[in-house]
Amino acid sequence: NRYLAKFENVSDDFIKALIAREDTRFYQHSGVDLRSLGRAGKIMVSNVYEKFAGGDQQNQQGGSTLSMQLAENSFRYDGKSIDGKFLEMALAKKIEANFTKKQILEMYMNRIFWGGSIRGIESASRNYFEKSASELSLGESAMLAGIISAPTAFTPFRHLDRAIRKRDITLRSMVQYKFITQAQADEAKTETIHIRPPERRMNKKSYVMSTLKRELDIILEKHNIKMGGLTIKTTLDYELQKNAEHALQNHLRNIETKPSYLQLHQTHSQYSTIKPNNRR
Repeated sequence: NRYLAKFENVSDDFIKALIAREDTRFYQHSGVDLRSLGRAGKIMVSNVYEKFAGGDQQNQQGGSTLSMQLAENSFRYDGKSIDGKFLEMALAKKIEANFTKKQILEMYMNRIFWGGSIRGIESASRNYFEKSASELSLGESAMLAGIISAPTAFTPFRHLDRAIRKRDITLRSMVQYKFITQAQADEAKTETIHIRPPERRMNKKSYVMSTLKRELDIILEKHNIKMGGLTIKTTLDYELQKNAEHALQNHLRNIETKPSYLQLHQTHSQYSTIKPNNRR
């Protein structure tokens, strides 16, 4: 689920929010930021100390630049190992030597993972706010930039309160690094947030969609699925399929109310409350 967006077609507010959140010295370094790496090392030691001291305030800042993250998102290697990290730095330097900062930002923004099958800023903007990336407001931009680190845990679809906290943290960073004023940040916090309503979201539990996903897992290579940007054509009429599934569920619920059924079987609701490993 990815739409490629040109740099010029992305809100300037989002670009500023992204840099403030992920790589504040993006325009100063050449792929690897030794100052950020040193800070990340201190933070890691601090987090270990906090853990053993019983604290729960873990600092999540890292030392990877946007160019290093672009390398990680574009090539296949073990980024967790020491060798992998050195390779990532080398790739980042190579990227910086061959592309402009504008090109790097464009490539990076089109590869960001935002949970589910959502890849890239244009897809994220359409899915969450039903608008183009060029139309994102300051508050929406800060929210999207804020949830990059853990999009599933902070998705506004299910955890709007968490996403709002991430937005506010990003706005604070933007003020700190002088991308915006405090007055602009305060105004962004008062914006009315219009998240795509549930009835216009993809029905992930659809039988047909689940079957289609299983087929694609067999047909396509995993790295092709991960990259996204594919168009899948099916004969599915979404409204007809949704109505058919609702009719089936209603009929099954009617069956579950019959005494002859209840004497011998569990209801689906009862079955769902049992831990998967204990289900018969």
